[in-house]
This record gives sequence, C-alpha cells and structure tokens, in this order.
Amino acid sequence: MQLTSESIDTHIRKLLREGQLRDWLPRLRPHEACKRRLLVTPPVGDWIERRGKDEDEREFYANVRAFLKSFIIGEDFDDIVKLKPMKVDQGGIWFLRITWHPQHRILGGFLVPGVFVATVYRDRRQIGENFVPHLARARNIWCKLFPHWPPVTGTSRADLLEFCHEEI
Repeated sequence: MQLTSESIDTHIRKLLREGQLRDWLPRLRPHEACKRRLLVTPPVGDWIERRGKDEDEREFYANVRAFLKSFIIGEDFDDIVKLKPMKVDQGGIWFLRITWHPQHRILGGFLVPGVFVATVYRDRRQIGENFVPHLARARNIWCKLFPHWPPVTGTSRADLLEFCHEEI
C-alpha cells in the first residue's frame, strides 16, 4: 500500500478546479497588490458579487467588496471591529464583521496565516444572540473542505494577519 501526502496547495487547487472554492480577487489599482488571500465557498462568492436591485443595495455590495479588498491588500484588520474570533474554544472560527446596515457576518477560518477561507455569510439579524447553528455550519463546511487541516488556532490575530508570501 502506497501512502500519499497531499499538500495544502495541491488540495486548494483541487477544490478550485472542482468549484468547491473560489479565489476571490478584487480589482486592483496599479499601485495595489494582494498581500493576503481570500478563498470563498460558492454561496459566499455569489453573495459578494451581487449587484443589488436598487441604489442602496448596489452601494451595500460595493462596500462589501471594498471591505474585502482592504483585507486582501493588507490594510489593518487587527481589531475586533473588522475581524473577531469566536470564543477561544470554538475551533479557530472567526468572523469578518460588516458593520454598516444591514450588518452581516462572514464566518470562516485561517488555513494558514494570511489565507482566510470564508465558509458562510449571514445577516446579523438572522444570527441574533445565537451563533451556535451558524458556527456549526461554518465548522461543518470547513471539515468537508479540509478534513486534514483544521483552522489555525493558538496564534495571535497579528500573526494570522501576516501577509502570505508563499504561493498557497
């Protein structure tokens, strides 16, 4: 019996090829560069790319894309206003906080420092005070996508936000 070891990079490429993940890339200006990576599940990617039915919705989704772009190009996310961990015992699940109305949360985790995998999005009003089912959904999706790689835990926010210098 031959044992094989699949690298994270190889596994990501497989998930991208199969359509289980997307690499979300913003439109960059000539002086901008990607310093972090945002991988999204198709439902999260479809939500980010919505154009909206009216001017308010168009502005909302444009702001969501600008917010995520700021993450990717390396702006400061080292505070709980933009990026907040679930409780320490929640297995490495974090949420990106869309704080303008209607408020939303994008749940996911760091595969490696600088690489965030967004698994679920929710309107903050849907979540209410009970994050448990949404957290469970985010964790279940993660486990299906990355059965051998749990989200990074035990690392400071600053270390997780380090720029990813290697091709992952």
